Amino acid sequence: MEWIVAGCGAVLTLAAVCIARKKTGLEPSDRKKWLAALLLAGVGGFASGFLLILRVGTYLPNLLRLLLLGAFLAAAAYTDALSRRIPNQVVLGTAAVFAGCTLLDFLFSGMDAVAMMVNGLVSAGVFFLVFFLVRMASHGGVGYGDIKMITAAALIFGVYGTFSFLLTSHVAAALVAIVLLICKKASRKDGLPFGPFFYLGYLATLLMGTF
Repeated sequence: MEWIVAGCGAVLTLAAVCIARKKTGLEPSDRKKWLAALLLAGVGGFASGFLLILRVGTYLPNLLRLLLLGAFLAAAAYTDALSRRIPNQVVLGTAAVFAGCTLLDFLFSGMDAVAMMVNGLVSAGVFFLVFFLVRMASHGGVGYGDIKMITAAALIFGVYGTFSFLLTSHVAAALVAIVLLICKKASRKDGLPFGPFFYLGYLATLLMGTF
């Protein structure tokens, strides 16, 4: 079962990246970078599927919501890395996953699904407010695309999972920024596209089981 779900994760993630490429028209500068993007997407999707079956078992709504979240985050990573944008379609698709899997929760679990739904909605509201205020205080230091992606992911991860997701994403981004500064590949004024770090945070959260 683990290998089947892992394979599904790889297929979904690869499909998401390919669709993002087709819909946005964004192309890496050469073929090797495109193949590297596909390799990373496939490996990440496979790893997420394998980890999920170990962490959440075979409960279908949980597997679907987290596998599809990973696919959308991979698409966000691809577009953000190339254009510094996260398309609204990715955000809306993630929100649709929450809605669809919540409906499945009600079909499978009845009223037990209410707690998970409320957790997701509260998490999305809290993290949207926090990062919106951060954006206002920092005069645009956080992009609207990042805020929308965080809010959509929070619907699925809930409060605890979103905290872990954001913490690991920011730690990874900070480490990369430090390396770039030391190597003089970037200055303090340069920004980093956060989409790839969101995907790393997603994988780290699955690995640690902190959701």
